[in-house]
Amino acid sequence: MDQLMGQPISLHPENPHYFQYHEKPTILIGSGEHYGAVTNPDFNFELYLETTRKEGFNHTRLFLGDYGEGPNSFCIVHNSLEAAPGKYLAPWARSKESGFALGGNKFDLNQWDPNYFERLHKFMQKQKNREL
Repeated sequence: MDQLMGQPISLHPENPHYFQYHEKPTILIGSGEHYGAVTNPDFNFELYLETTRKEGFNHTRLFLGDYGEGPNSFCIVHNSLEAAPGKYLAPWARSKESGFALGGNKFDLNQWDPNYFERLHKFMQKQKNREL
């Protein structure tokens, strides 16, 4: 089993309409409305991942930090892509220059933000633990 943990999902060799994961036919069933699970630090992704697991889902998607949404974007209530002003997490550290459109300082594209990567790695580990 440990050998299989690092194996990627692939097309099923006998039926390319299905995937194969852990040597079994697999259909990806997911919930993709919480794209901001990593970029919005107030979003409880642990509860979200546990809920998707309980519902039998095995797949989720997210945006990786180069896109966020402001208040009332697309008329979505409780939009996970809408972090509170100044709290949006991106791979880049905040600069000293104010003026980011979604609040807070702009980003320094030459510096990484360790908080973002800590949250991203935690999200991925939680997914792995739940077989998502």
